[in-house]
Amino acid sequence: AYRSRAHALRTLGLAEGAVEVSRTLVTADPADALSHLDLALSLSMLEHQEEALNALDESTRIAPNLAAAHEKRGDLLAKLGQVDAAREAYHTALRLEPDAVTVKYSLAALGDGEIPPLSPEGYVTGLFDSYAERFDRELVDQLKYQAPRLLYEAVHPQIDGATAAGNLDILDLGCGTGLCGEAFANHARTLVGVDLSPLMLSKAKQRGLYTDLVQGDVCEQLARDGHDYDLILAGDLFIYIGDLARLFALTTARLSACGLLAFSIEAHDGTEDYVLCGTGRYAQSPMYIRRLAAENRLGVVSEIDATLRYQHGTPVNGRIMVLRRS
Repeated sequence: AYRSRAHALRTLGLAEGAVEVSRTLVTADPADALSHLDLALSLSMLEHQEEALNALDESTRIAPNLAAAHEKRGDLLAKLGQVDAAREAYHTALRLEPDAVTVKYSLAALGDGEIPPLSPEGYVTGLFDSYAERFDRELVDQLKYQAPRLLYEAVHPQIDGATAAGNLDILDLGCGTGLCGEAFANHARTLVGVDLSPLMLSKAKQRGLYTDLVQGDVCEQLARDGHDYDLILAGDLFIYIGDLARLFALTTARLSACGLLAFSIEAHDGTEDYVLCGTGRYAQSPMYIRRLAAENRLGVVSEIDATLRYQHGTPVNGRIMVLRRS
């Protein structure tokens, strides 16, 4: 019961309460490795990383084969910039659970192993389910998230305000809690949102803006969807999909004549089409995006460098792009 309560408090973003309950849990059963792991999860929300590492050390001392504790050690060590130690912790977790795709993904983000074409579905769902309750508050208020506003400012000059007001069929890919949908709602005749996280979709539903909300993979939904859209949005979606070739082809097939695709990317200046950064997010080369656009008969009508949000006080730079089907 204590463990469930601590989990619920973490989901609600009530970190101090979660730590208090987790400490009670450890006091009640100090020989339980899972209790120390639970305390580490709560402490890390308050950025008490060293104390969280101590809790994880105790967890792995009690139960050396607890893969989840080794994986969490890797996460914290990577966050602290201790890359070699993080790799060692991840490799230990992988030896214990050889099929752990999230561990392989985390190692790839640290430059150890083959880069997968997209983030594991379980990784994305778990991340955003745990974040849903506090997503808007932390992302907008603390991290100064700008992508919805920037997308709107880029798209608005490309549509006829007189005829488009309330008259566009819009598809919001990776809709999350509906921040992008809210920015474009006044232009929507229909507004459909797609997301992997059921808890994020429940928050989007509360806005009362969407005509339909679909839980699932965006590519699979695009393949099933028989509708054409005047505008397809993808705000902060491509950071979890490195290889965009299939998504671009499926998206183009769902655009109406002269329809628009608007999205944000975290850009990089290297020669690779995409890279997986140490943050666990993908960054695409603008040249890669332009090549995909040309292959799918999409013309670039707007391309703007921008600060998408902040992370630990540092700007996260990226690009807002709008493409039109020709």
